[in-house]
Amino acid sequence: MLTLIGLLIILTIVVLLILGKASPIVAMVMVPLIGTLIAGFGINDI
Repeated sequence: MLTLIGLLIILTIVVLLILGKASPIVAMVMVPLIGTLIAGFGINDI
């Protein structure tokens, strides 16, 4: 499950950067943060 979420995070970042939908800083910070929350980790775990 974590492998799938990790691959989806990478794919999402690449797509957002290629399409220009997000700045690199936002994509590299927010997408992994959202991915960790989806994976079930809490704010204290991050």
